[in-house]
Amino acid sequence: MACSVLLHVPVRRFPMTSTVTFISKEQEMETDVQKPYPPLLAPLPEDIFYPFITTGASMHAVSGLLVTSLLAIAGMLFLIL
Repeated sequence: MACSVLLHVPVRRFPMTSTVTFISKEQEMETDVQKPYPPLLAPLPEDIFYPFITTGASMHAVSGLLVTSLLAIAGMLFLIL
């Protein structure tokens, strides 16, 4: 019987076998499958403004301001074009 070097515990070996059986199953094609819509804005990492803003609460305010600014710019471009 072998011994573990670190714990000085006898090692016991147990024989084990496993059997698996697979069956074939036909799958129906789904016709009403829609891909999810992509997000309008990509998520920003929390430390994108790291040297300037260091608290989590301020980051949420800046993130909201950034989203609002981008939407305002997009609205102006829509009106101009």
